[in-house]
Amino acid sequence: MLTVAKFDRYDLVNTPGTEKPAFTIWFSGCSQHCEGCYNQKLWDPSAGKVHSVDAIVVAIATQRGYTGVDDVVFLGGEPMEQDATDLMELASKLRNAGFRIWLYTSWELDDIPNGIKNNMYTIKCGRYEESLKCDGIPSSTNQKFYRKSGDGGFVQIALGGSTT
Repeated sequence: MLTVAKFDRYDLVNTPGTEKPAFTIWFSGCSQHCEGCYNQKLWDPSAGKVHSVDAIVVAIATQRGYTGVDDVVFLGGEPMEQDATDLMELASKLRNAGFRIWLYTSWELDDIPNGIKNNMYTIKCGRYEESLKCDGIPSSTNQKFYRKSGDGGFVQIALGGSTT
């Protein structure tokens, strides 16, 4: 079971570099408590509703029929603080259904379990650091984007055009 604060069925913000909408899942719970966080309401792990993996997959697949979304974004809160087995199952089912999955996490790339990482298309890594705040995406200069490469690994990429 996964705790979700909100579903955004037509998100045009969190997939920089694309012109298409995404289905975004705002997960509840974050123990990082970064100074200056813009999602402090999502720190509370109970600030949402509990959903089964299959219910989330059905909701996203249904929305795809209406809007043609091909991208799904996991953010929050901290998605990596959800049940790892359920998060991996959700990512796997979505990837197998042809979705590209984006993960926004404070974790570093090497700390993400392979079972989750291997299902991702793009990963934004790094805590939000108020002293390194910048405009746009990413929101602080220490954060990095990685994209899955042809060999199955990840390479750092520049996205969003943020300025310091």
